[in-house]
Amino acid sequence: MSSQLKLRGPALRFAPEEFQAELLAWLNLGDLPDDKLLTAILANDLMQVFALAPHNWALVHATITWMLNFAPPGSYGSAQAVTAWHGCGGLQKERWE
Repeated sequence: MSSQLKLRGPALRFAPEEFQAELLAWLNLGDLPDDKLLTAILANDLMQVFALAPHNWALVHATITWMLNFAPPGSYGSAQAVTAWHGCGGLQKERWE
């Protein structure tokens, strides 16, 4: 697990490393995740989450819990929020502009 995610909360400790890396790249750089489940969670697309994770609710729950507690509010919540976060370049770009 990425040390940055560990420091901010234990909920994702069992998430696959690639999933964690995509979440971190999303938050820091605004890189759109390749993982369709993560994208659906970020966009609050419940129908897509159900379709992609019918037997992986532990990961869905851990991700949502972590996002609610530690992620910047503008980085998730709707398709529009995902588009805007991607457009702004995440936390790294916010810091430098």
